[in-house]
Amino acid sequence: MNSGYLFGLIVLLGLSAFFSGSETAFTSLSLMDIESLRKKHPRRGALILNLHNRPDNLLSTVLIGNNLVNIALSVLSTQLTIKFFGSLALGYTTGILTLLILIFGEILPKQYAILNNRAIVLYTCQIIYALSVLFYPLIWVLSLLTKLVAKASKGKGRNSLTLDGILHMIKHAETLGLLETYRSRMVRRVFRFSDVTVHAVMTHRTKVFSLPQNMNLDEALGLITEAGFSRIPVYHKDPEHIVGIVLEKDVIKALYSKALEGKKPEILKEIMLDPVVVPESWKIHRVFGKLKAERLNLAVVLDEYGGLAGVITMEDLVEEIIGELYDEHEEKEIRPIVHNPSGTLTIQGDSPFHLLEDWLGQEIDRDKSVDTVGGYIAAITDSFPQVGDSVALEYGTFVIDKISRKQILKVTFHPNSN
Repeated sequence: MNSGYLFGLIVLLGLSAFFSGSETAFTSLSLMDIESLRKKHPRRGALILNLHNRPDNLLSTVLIGNNLVNIALSVLSTQLTIKFFGSLALGYTTGILTLLILIFGEILPKQYAILNNRAIVLYTCQIIYALSVLFYPLIWVLSLLTKLVAKASKGKGRNSLTLDGILHMIKHAETLGLLETYRSRMVRRVFRFSDVTVHAVMTHRTKVFSLPQNMNLDEALGLITEAGFSRIPVYHKDPEHIVGIVLEKDVIKALYSKALEGKKPEILKEIMLDPVVVPESWKIHRVFGKLKAERLNLAVVLDEYGGLAGVITMEDLVEEIIGELYDEHEEKEIRPIVHNPSGTLTIQGDSPFHLLEDWLGQEIDRDKSVDTVGGYIAAITDSFPQVGDSVALEYGTFVIDKISRKQILKVTFHPNSN
């Protein structure tokens, strides 16, 4: 008789571990885990997806099963205690049973399930599904009560996975050492690719190298070679009136062919391509799609009044993901953000603000029309700051290092210690 009671206790304790482990295994599955299981085990994978997509039913099934088992354990242990030790020993039995359930019915199975969730769901999904059908009437009642309580308390449904949530997971993976820093930055930049405006990454019109449309090809080639650009905007009368784009290779090809034929070199106007024109308010992912469709690598950027704002190239867009690119003869530009040994950052005023957000690992509440660090500082101060002025914020302090009459050129950022 003693062996029968003992066997019953062991079986019930095992069922408690089964339900606790199953709950943890299912709730710890990622969407990638489920998709992998569906490919390797189509039938059971589909069943796992079905259970995962109905979390209320799944959790209700597991909780009902676990509570029934724990109640049975309590009843059986009480009968066993009274039969062999008397009612005075019930307190000891309750303490021992609680400890056994905590260790063997909760902690150990849950820890094991976290490490082996995919294997566990494969072997338990059919049992859990059968139990969900068996317990359906009770699950329906519990679901109805839950909805009534949620409605009475004006509760909201579960939040879906958001971009901020994904970015926080990526940052957490980097902190844990599961993802290298450069990969983490690239992934974050890919997700923010559709949030960055053209204005933030374009080359400003004051720095644009362009040539007049009536310039001879031989004269133009010398200037192009000296400037080191392969795609050059071409203007009509005024450098801010861009009417076309000329490619260096087309200039060389035209000069070569005309030299063979003995004819006078043509002017740039005759070989230039129609420009791709985009507004500076566009997000860069739209420009990327347009340049791919037009099979060009440079677009002319216009401001809200139709005037020239600057130019943007496919290289500028790619650099937003992988960082600065330089060819063999290109002189390296000043890095937008430099990490100093002291823990501070030296930031160029025209640096895109999202680079600072990436470094901080958080999104700053700001006017989205302001794209640069210098513009952000100027926007939040009452008067235009001077060299040496500091701007203290909740996440750090900016110290102005260099300015022009109209622009903040360089700052030092002192992050707040956590």
